[in-house]
Amino acid sequence: MTGFGAARIGIDLGGTKTRLVVLSPDGEVLASSTRPTADYGAGPEALAALAADVRQLRGALEAGFIGVGASGPVLPDGTIDNPDTLPGLTGLNVAAALRDSTGIDCRVENDALSAAIGEWHFGAGRGARRLLMVTLGTGIGVGLVDDGRPYTGTDGIAPEAGHIPIPGAGHPCYCGLENCWEQSASRSALQQLALAAVPADIAAAGPQQAVAHLAGAPDGDRVLTEYGARIGRGLSTLLTVHRPDVVVFGGSGAEQFDRFLPGLRAGLTARPEYHGRYELRPAELGDLGGAIGAACLSS
Repeated sequence: MTGFGAARIGIDLGGTKTRLVVLSPDGEVLASSTRPTADYGAGPEALAALAADVRQLRGALEAGFIGVGASGPVLPDGTIDNPDTLPGLTGLNVAAALRDSTGIDCRVENDALSAAIGEWHFGAGRGARRLLMVTLGTGIGVGLVDDGRPYTGTDGIAPEAGHIPIPGAGHPCYCGLENCWEQSASRSALQQLALAAVPADIAAAGPQQAVAHLAGAPDGDRVLTEYGARIGRGLSTLLTVHRPDVVVFGGSGAEQFDRFLPGLRAGLTARPEYHGRYELRPAELGDLGGAIGAACLSS
């Protein structure tokens, strides 16, 4: 990827955390910050606080663009339409608010799509012809980049492929599905699996500690294999429909990629003739990948 010509600001506006970066013309992270999304509050005050963070992080740097990747759905004009995981910002035009308050052009897009763009330019998706990105976080986000072009629907909205039905039962979702992929295989779902598997004293310390215990324990393989199989139940459908050559896994759930990979591969063996040839890769850009990708949104 060639340089931008000016520094850019990228924002990853997630259901749990919000991350901001200043990206150089050559893709170097010049500055970054992270805070809980809930700290922003709700309504116009939340937008004002976000704009203040942008100004503080930017400092004296000249910036030519602000990109925001937000937990979707996101409308084409930059309005958040997600009362389930971004209730404080739903109904607000984030693009217009940041543009007005900073004087910098702004675009808002689905956060998984932003992460996919970042990995395509600078991370594990480099060289892919068709990149499918799966982010395992509070929910599941999916983004598709085809020859560098982000895929959206004819209405300009990125598909919410984390909400597809999967085989089995027992994972009802706020979206209305009786058995939703997001409820079965997100990072949140991994945390629930871990809480049920670890000793009571570790479970009492919280879900993050439970997952950390599994990651360091030999008997954690059983749980992480099951988690991989759950990911595969939804991914199989996406492989059949999109036939990507590279699939990249991001989000904090993907920190266990090497240990859930055997279960994932086992879950994808039933219909290989429908999937095409593909590689499974962990994301390379880490926690800042969504914000880096957001900074690339107008490239």
